[in-house]
Amino acid sequence: VFCSTLDFATVMTYDFHMFIKNVDVNTGFNSPLYPAIYERKLSSTVGLMDYYLKTGFSPSKLLVGLPTYGRTWKLKTAENHGVHAPAVGKGDPGSIIHSRGVFTYPEVCLALKNGSNYVWDADSEVPYLYNDLLWCSFEDPRSAANKAKHFLNKCGGVGVWTITFDDAEGKYSKDYQKFPIITAVKNVIMGTENKDSSPVSQPLL
Repeated sequence: VFCSTLDFATVMTYDFHMFIKNVDVNTGFNSPLYPAIYERKLSSTVGLMDYYLKTGFSPSKLLVGLPTYGRTWKLKTAENHGVHAPAVGKGDPGSIIHSRGVFTYPEVCLALKNGSNYVWDADSEVPYLYNDLLWCSFEDPRSAANKAKHFLNKCGGVGVWTITFDDAEGKYSKDYQKFPIITAVKNVIMGTENKDSSPVSQPLL
């Protein structure tokens, strides 16, 4: 009955992890496609989407949520910088929106340009970065395209939060593509992705 009254519903498949004192104090992925090996399936994009589909929600009305921002942590020690590493707080604010615990995609690109280490997690199919006490789980064109491919014929589309946190002016990603994350998703849906190269823009390393 609930489904019949809606045109579309976007599942918020992000914010699976963020630093919350005494609750979520270890690094973790903001929006993993698949769960990390120590977590249950529902703590992932695939798990949460499958849950809604199994409840009988019409696939054509269900949109998979995709973030254009990252969640940041302040690590307890610089030496322990992997997934599920101990943290003592939210990461320091970036230089664009100046928000503690959050990086826009341009702020992610700037962090990488300024020496942060990029790591691709093959299990969860998302990236993260670290540098000294900074740790950030984020979406990039590669992970966004992978999600779009996975759900291409399984649901009604993709809902993005938020368009303003992508690289709107194309100033920060490697080939200066405007809206690189959103464009990567669009190219998969429209069938215009370049099969011989990485999807759209990569961070400006």
